[in-house]
Amino acid sequence: MSMYALIDCNNFFVSCQRVLEPELEGRPVVVVSGGDGCVISRSNEAKALGIKMGVPLFKVRALTKRHNVEIRSTDFTLYRDLSHKVMDTLTMFSPEVEVYSVDEAFLNLRGLERLGMEDYAAQIHDLIKTKTGIPISVGLAKTKTLAKLASHVAKKSTSPAISHAFAEASDIRRVAPHIDVREVWGIGWRYANFLYGHGIQNVNQLMDLPEAWVKRHLKIVGWRTHQELHGVVCIPLQTQHKARQSIQTARTFPKMQTEMKPLEEMVAAFASRCAFELRMESGCAAEIIVFLATNRHREDLEQVARSFKIKFETPTNSSIDIVAAARTALRRAFLQGYHYKRAGVILAGIIPEGMVQLSLFDDWEKRSKHQKLMNIVDKINTENGRDTTYLAAQGTLKMQSFYNTFRPDDAVENAELP
Repeated sequence: MSMYALIDCNNFFVSCQRVLEPELEGRPVVVVSGGDGCVISRSNEAKALGIKMGVPLFKVRALTKRHNVEIRSTDFTLYRDLSHKVMDTLTMFSPEVEVYSVDEAFLNLRGLERLGMEDYAAQIHDLIKTKTGIPISVGLAKTKTLAKLASHVAKKSTSPAISHAFAEASDIRRVAPHIDVREVWGIGWRYANFLYGHGIQNVNQLMDLPEAWVKRHLKIVGWRTHQELHGVVCIPLQTQHKARQSIQTARTFPKMQTEMKPLEEMVAAFASRCAFELRMESGCAAEIIVFLATNRHREDLEQVARSFKIKFETPTNSSIDIVAAARTALRRAFLQGYHYKRAGVILAGIIPEGMVQLSLFDDWEKRSKHQKLMNIVDKINTENGRDTTYLAAQGTLKMQSFYNTFRPDDAVENAELP
């Protein structure tokens, strides 16, 4: 019989910022979205102050000032890097790993029960904390739905334990009356509101529903969830990685941009990052799209949203080719006289590297040189940190330093007003 573990990175975006800035440990920290200045991640200290998830930053500005809350903007490149490290580390504990999201993964621990699940969970926690600096919670159970619920219990617990296990049916029954049905994986807000309307408030009441009633009202998805709560495996592990059809890097700027030069460096950095991710997935892109947009909330300024697409003669993952194409596309999309607030790069038409069909006039020597150079650059950056080596087209404005220029006052200034 399988035993599943759900690994959940605690307050992931905040935890990533603390890896970058260890002095933030123990202090109230929030991460805000770049586009609208809403809180999307909170430290436990910030939660204790009453700061809610999704609240616009300007609404809690007085609270953050009064309690010296540290405010950081999103750095998705940092988050992806640390997420990859966490997921790579998990493969050391099980051959079957399903990466569910940027901060969550399921492991099948079948056959490892003899090691003691709580002890094994502690080993996972300690190694991930040591290798990545990210704290985790672990839920252990016989189904994925129960494992996710156990992880929720572990995160909410006031005890120092980092894991919670539902080994037997009685384990879930002890806590089920105290868990809202909204916390069950697979019960969205529509189902939750429907259940509330029928007097079903907690997990225990949900488990007590007759199967026929569940099938009729909650359909197949709800029935599977109901079965999994009773320990019947209905949702298998998905270990096959689904290749992305496109890769995007975009950013809302701290200050509006009116000149080509800084935009060229930013777009070059975005394109370089996309190319790196493309190589990590052993893919090649057939086309690139660069887009620009002004600040739609500034009614006093003229608005424009522009994009330009370039198709490669042969699909590529070379940063040199991709950055060069991105700069060309930017020049075609850019219009003088506008105040640009956002830009981004999208790589599309992605195919596996081994399936690229070379054209009759393809430059084999150039392609080989690019591949060797990219392998060296990726090795240096993987071992020493991103952008240790970067293209001259990125100028002195490296992606990492650019991401860190977003200031708290900017987040407030750019918040969407109700």
